[in-house]
Amino acid sequence: MLDSIKLSLPECIELLRKNIKLDPGFKPFFDWCQSEGIPVIVLSSGMEPIIRALLKDLVGPGVEEIEIIANQIKINENEKWEIVYHDDR
Repeated sequence: MLDSIKLSLPECIELLRKNIKLDPGFKPFFDWCQSEGIPVIVLSSGMEPIIRALLKDLVGPGVEEIEIIANQIKINENEKWEIVYHDDR
């Protein structure tokens, strides 16, 4: 599946940053949770470094407090991505 992606991880993140929009209700929800001391956890089958980078841009301050449970990425010696599945760690 990842063999079809020819971009580096930073290039892919930049492309996504330019094209992904946050659900309009998420930021108010996140702000409310922060004001009430309620933790926000993102559970995804996506890749944590990409999700974190996008949320940093889309949500802004406080995003580092969001726990993200997702797959990781390993960059091999050929600069190719490999998914490190959450359940395989």
